[in-house]
Amino acid sequence: MCIRDSKHTFLLAYLSLGALIYLFFRRSTLGVESASTISAETYVAWWLLTLLATLSFLPISLDPLLFVGKQSNYLNLFLAPMAILGGTWLAQLPKSRWRNGLVSIAVLGGIALGAFEQAAYQVFTANSKAAVELAIKRPNAMILGSVNNANIATIRSILDSDFALAARFLPISDGYIPDVRGKHGQVGFEEILIIVDRENQGWGTGAIVVDKVPECWIKLADLQPTGMGLGSLLVQGVRLVIRPLPENVGGKIDRALRELMEPEVATVYHVNGASLWCGSSQPGVSVKR
Repeated sequence: MCIRDSKHTFLLAYLSLGALIYLFFRRSTLGVESASTISAETYVAWWLLTLLATLSFLPISLDPLLFVGKQSNYLNLFLAPMAILGGTWLAQLPKSRWRNGLVSIAVLGGIALGAFEQAAYQVFTANSKAAVELAIKRPNAMILGSVNNANIATIRSILDSDFALAARFLPISDGYIPDVRGKHGQVGFEEILIIVDRENQGWGTGAIVVDKVPECWIKLADLQPTGMGLGSLLVQGVRLVIRPLPENVGGKIDRALRELMEPEVATVYHVNGASLWCGSSQPGVSVKR
């Protein structure tokens, strides 16, 4: 993953791989180091390799046989040894122009990819932040939304010490739908709102995807995404740069970049708590397992 998924590590994985190859040939030339004279680079190399082996081949269950699940945030565990190895190898390059060039590319490319990554996270949560602002402005409303909508509301309630916010902002999730009417109904709430966030409604185990909006739901408004961050400014700049490109090239790139700036529409509906799904036993929803 460190090598293949370069959108997270850029040149860092390749620089550390170069360091490993350099150390291997250096040991072959100079001979095996004794335990008392092991170099710092060799120590860091063993740190990286044993960490990689542990997370790749150590089973966490024998029946059934399971290994540690792979996900991108685990790359954080490798960043320290990779950075040390890559930096050490760069420092030993004989020609300064190669060293300075690679450092410049790594730093500038890393900043750019970091901005794109920020934009990707911000676009995913922009509707959720707007949903939380809606909930704050309507303190007497119970709000149902996506799993991510509810998670952001929970975080905001902790930060603001407004625990009532999390209590009235609930996820539409598998197994929870039948409890909405009996557990909450309309008691204590002036209105019940449902947010269909098409950007992230399929995210999260048991998440409910509203494929078809029930006829009895009354549309109030579309949310205006908030909190896009500085990464979106870089994305916009790149879109301006590629505008002169031919449509068959620039158009494809622009569509991909637009997804980092413009989340899918999130719509707010007013619903009847006594009949959330308009009396239908099989509403137009699907469950993400």
